[in-house]
Amino acid sequence: MWKKSSILLLLLVGASWAFVPDDPEFTFFGSDGPVEVAKRFLDRIKRSVDSKDVAVISGLFNPGFEFKGCKGDYNKAKVVGILSHLPAGTPFSMTLQSAVTLGTVQIKYSVSVSGFGPSSIIAEFILNIHDQQLQSGSIPACQHLMGFFRNFVASTPEEQVKAFLDRMKAAITSRDSSALLNLFQFDFKFIGCKATYDRDQSVAMFMEIPEEAHLDYKFKAVQDLGDSIKAIVIAEGLKATIHVEFEFVLSKKDQKIEKASMICPKPDIRAFMGQEDSPMEVAQKFLDRMKKSVDSQDVAVISGLFNPGFEFKGCRGTHNKEQVVGFLSHLNSDNFHMTLKSAVSLETDQLKYTVAISRFGPRETIAEFILNIHGQQLQSGNVPACQRKGFARTLGSRTPPKWLVCEQTASSFVDAMRATIKSQDEKKIGALFSDKFRLHGYQVVSKLSHLMPNTDFHFFMISNKCLPNNEIEIVIRGSAFGYRYLEVSLVFSQTMNVLVRAERNKCPNRPTRALTGGVVNDNPMEVAQKFLDRIKRSVDSRDVAVISGLFNPGFEFKGCKGNYNKVKVVGHLSHLPAGTPFSMTLQSAITLRTDQIKYSVSVSGFGPSPIIAEFILNIHDQQLQSGSIPACQHLMGFFRNVASSTPAEQVKAFLDRMKAAITSRDSPALLNLFQPNFKFIGCKATYDRDQSVAMFMEIPEEAHLDYKFKSVQDIGDSIEAVVIAEGLKATIHVEFEFVLSKKDQKIEKASMVCPKRRRLFQLVNPAKVGIKGKIDNFLDELTKDIETGNAILIGTHFDEGFEYEGMKGTYNKRQLVGILSRLPHNHQFSFKLHKIGPLQKDNEVDIGVTVTGLGPAPFETSFVLDTRIFSLKSGKYLKNEKGSVHRVFSGEVRKPLGRAEEMVHDFLDRVTKATASKIYEEISGLFEDSFVFKGCRGKYTKEQAIKILCQLPPGTKFTINLMEVNDQESTIKYTVQIIGMGEVDMQVEFVLNKNSQKLVSGGIPLCQDSQLDSNSIAEQFLAKMRPVVDSGDAAKLASFFADDFMFTKCDGKDESKDAVIGLIGKSPFSVSLNFVSSKFLSDRHIELFVDISAGFLGTWRTVFLLDFTENVLVRGKLLSC
Repeated sequence: MWKKSSILLLLLVGASWAFVPDDPEFTFFGSDGPVEVAKRFLDRIKRSVDSKDVAVISGLFNPGFEFKGCKGDYNKAKVVGILSHLPAGTPFSMTLQSAVTLGTVQIKYSVSVSGFGPSSIIAEFILNIHDQQLQSGSIPACQHLMGFFRNFVASTPEEQVKAFLDRMKAAITSRDSSALLNLFQFDFKFIGCKATYDRDQSVAMFMEIPEEAHLDYKFKAVQDLGDSIKAIVIAEGLKATIHVEFEFVLSKKDQKIEKASMICPKPDIRAFMGQEDSPMEVAQKFLDRMKKSVDSQDVAVISGLFNPGFEFKGCRGTHNKEQVVGFLSHLNSDNFHMTLKSAVSLETDQLKYTVAISRFGPRETIAEFILNIHGQQLQSGNVPACQRKGFARTLGSRTPPKWLVCEQTASSFVDAMRATIKSQDEKKIGALFSDKFRLHGYQVVSKLSHLMPNTDFHFFMISNKCLPNNEIEIVIRGSAFGYRYLEVSLVFSQTMNVLVRAERNKCPNRPTRALTGGVVNDNPMEVAQKFLDRIKRSVDSRDVAVISGLFNPGFEFKGCKGNYNKVKVVGHLSHLPAGTPFSMTLQSAITLRTDQIKYSVSVSGFGPSPIIAEFILNIHDQQLQSGSIPACQHLMGFFRNVASSTPAEQVKAFLDRMKAAITSRDSPALLNLFQPNFKFIGCKATYDRDQSVAMFMEIPEEAHLDYKFKSVQDIGDSIEAVVIAEGLKATIHVEFEFVLSKKDQKIEKASMVCPKRRRLFQLVNPAKVGIKGKIDNFLDELTKDIETGNAILIGTHFDEGFEYEGMKGTYNKRQLVGILSRLPHNHQFSFKLHKIGPLQKDNEVDIGVTVTGLGPAPFETSFVLDTRIFSLKSGKYLKNEKGSVHRVFSGEVRKPLGRAEEMVHDFLDRVTKATASKIYEEISGLFEDSFVFKGCRGKYTKEQAIKILCQLPPGTKFTINLMEVNDQESTIKYTVQIIGMGEVDMQVEFVLNKNSQKLVSGGIPLCQDSQLDSNSIAEQFLAKMRPVVDSGDAAKLASFFADDFMFTKCDGKDESKDAVIGLIGKSPFSVSLNFVSSKFLSDRHIELFVDISAGFLGTWRTVFLLDFTENVLVRGKLLSC
């Protein structure tokens, strides 16, 4: 509908017809009533279901869609899974019964679904007019469900087995691990050809089936056993094998599998190596899918053909995914013909194919593409031999005007130049200029590549124009090299792709204003008017890339009916019907800050009266940051619902939005749910808005999120709620408390309710155990929790206001818990109670404890213990048995390890002083030039490490606790605990060169699970394994492999763990393991690709399955033979 209704041409940016004020006299609503809209949507449903394309069918439903049937509720994933696997030729039809408008954004329609049985089924659905997606559905009067719904309710054994297998297929297709787990009884066992698997292991194997696998099954036998049904089926579409035959027993009572086994066929080597289809067959299937997608002219469907980073290098330039999708979605498919010429495999997951594209010119155009086999998406494309009239030239329904080409090229070059200068790479900066380039005699490349830190250097393009000889004049303005105002005319050669000359423009005669923050010389009205002219030209071009350049990536427009991000606005603007008679008249413009202008425009041509809209323009980037309609009339839709709904309804609506944002991995939408100054108080630390969103984005995609209300309280302008979240794998029980603003429907603050464990001493009979026994139990439990390294458990033993007095400072609860939770795992330590003081007021008691294993010698400390809740309130260091200061708690370093520890102590003093001084030379002197730090998020060079230290806020108080020193030949490896340098305390390892007294390398050995990516885990594993492989020590090597490890060779035969270890140990050549890539397969497994080299014999690409919870390899397979 939105393609035909010009109401979508909204405002200055035409983002959505929902931007239009809700004026009853606004007649430009369109001539289509609810019945016509519903009929068109039913036609789209029919086409989508017929296509069997998951992406197309998925586009019919809102992420939060739910269908309430007679036997339960079904979410979007389940419904899409079933619809995409309906048997071919199912004679179903839908007849519209009624359709009515609900408010201004929804239509409620009723349909009669027939063709599944003797009687039809009446169902109701809610359709969102804007998104053209179903929000919900239901069966008002549940009848004897036939056909489609018979999948959920079956009577005969055959029907029950079929319904069960359809549910399983839908769960696998939708990657719903929770739904899959619910298909098996708790004590389920699967007997495979090589091992027996429990319920969790079986589900994990199903989740490893590739998403593109086309699953299907055939019945072989079904037998009624009374309370159960025994079935034998043949499964197809599993790429691991050609022939998979299963036998299972299904319980009639709970419709879950009791047990199952595989009927093991002889292995087919060709199928096992993943070679069922030849490269030509794979490529041809993809071309067939591309033809269907282009025929649909559906942007979402066509977009699914391309990887987000896709680029096509044509004869007239490089085109990104957005541009190519925009072109294909407007293409007459009768003029789109591709003939496959060749296809070859490049890697295990890539295919390179060549096609001839005809009827775009007098002769065929040959193009090459790279296809990712697993993702079934194109990664890149190019025209090897560019012809004058080829495919690349047609990326646009007409040849763009010359001024537009110049503007696009200039804008792209300025962006690239800004990023290149920021990199401070002299070689890359030099590539921007021709050898003869000069500007008033300056050595421009040298100046630009040696900018001092925090130098005031910024610029933006103010104009451009085409010149003869394929050149473009680009005028930039900014501040640099001490000039507060600088305007330069650059000449860019499109032939050589470099700047060939430049000239500094004279300053205007009128007074100039400082450019340090970005205030330009033109007054705000002039700047705004120039930008409006640019908007007009860009929208007229219909070019997605040009229009996209008008908006900041975080752009958001707040209309009367909802908010619209950059993608939605650009999508609408690039598809406006030709001849739309809208105009924009500038009303006012004022400078907000040194780099922003707020302007107001009157937009007319959409209805009987103009619309007033406001926008914020960034002067430097010349991009819109936000927009809104100040006076939204007759607040309708979402805002009206919020105003009239109860606190509980508002909280539920908010949590549904949050759940949808997390499920769809939409980080901008998630960010918009929190106020800018939002703080989340967790059990371990406090997090701001960005950090909280990052944590939500790390929730596994397969997690089945849900929540339960515990309490909701109306507190005036806000609502206070306590909810219990389920489906978060990080913890068993997660309870949150948050405050929701009624005004903007965003969270103001939130906290986690951290449960305290029931302690051992509470289970002991008080009549039999006195105070000493209770304290001993308390110390034993504290010791066990410290051994786990779990900061949450350790923290439950300390009062929130806990403080510990060391010899050189005081530690709060967070700092001490951080130290205790990151102690090396090989430390054997204990707490021995040797003194109990008299019971004080408030049931507090002083206890004396001897601590062993936390330092070179035992030491004494005292604590104040609250005996009511058994929580430590404070502590104080006393002395150790040798009279020396303990290094962990005191911060002091003596010489129990000799010269090495003294050397590290002196070096740490230098680190502290240099960091406090902020002097570049002193900080630089701490590192070797080749220094590399391996963090949880990646690697950092010497320059990056210096930058981080230089940017620490002045007065940052941090503590470095020396924990371990390992003296080596020419270096010293030491471990420290760093407290106060970030939100989370860190245990870090460094290697110090004895001679140069500089750091060689560093790293964080124990990253928290939530911080680790698969590559970090895999590389750490290989780093530990390599020296053992070099040594040939079979006993040590065995610890890297699971007991049932199997390795598949090129001939399809499997080798056991012992055989593999024997081969490595007996190899006459040095064996090297080179990391290639990795990815998570489940919450405990990583697929790890490694190149194994053995002297001149060659290199073999190998894939392993790594269990990173046990740190062992469980499976291996040779890929290159």
